[in-house]
Amino acid sequence: SIAICIRFYDYKFLFPGDAAGEDLVESLTQWSKFHNEPLNFDVIKMPHHGAFHNCAKLLDVIDGTYFLFSTDGRKYRHPDKETLAKITQRSPTHPRFLLFNYENDMYQLFHKKSFEERYSYRADILEKPLKIGGNNQ
Repeated sequence: SIAICIRFYDYKFLFPGDAAGEDLVESLTQWSKFHNEPLNFDVIKMPHHGAFHNCAKLLDVIDGTYFLFSTDGRKYRHPDKETLAKITQRSPTHPRFLLFNYENDMYQLFHKKSFEERYSYRADILEKPLKIGGNNQ
């Protein structure tokens, strides 16, 4: 699988394709050391539609603001609840956004105002172009 890190001005994007979590962790750790910078990304397209077995180790080493989930959730019921919980239960150092391209069970579960306020995140269906760096609320 091809994984791509993009820097565009002061923004960093991670598009990991369907690379295995362990392989991503190893490659990104080397990349971080080589460039002497943390593995914090503005936009991360979550691999394998947010399957926990592919995202758990990855989420141990990366962080981001916008987490993109591309799945309708019908066939494999992704993203996994554990993946979303691991993102949302992090220390609220900055706002985090869970952005879905379809309304699915996990979107419904995490799109609750009480959860969003308690854990400082927001879950939305991305229906228009994503504008980063501004106020997306």
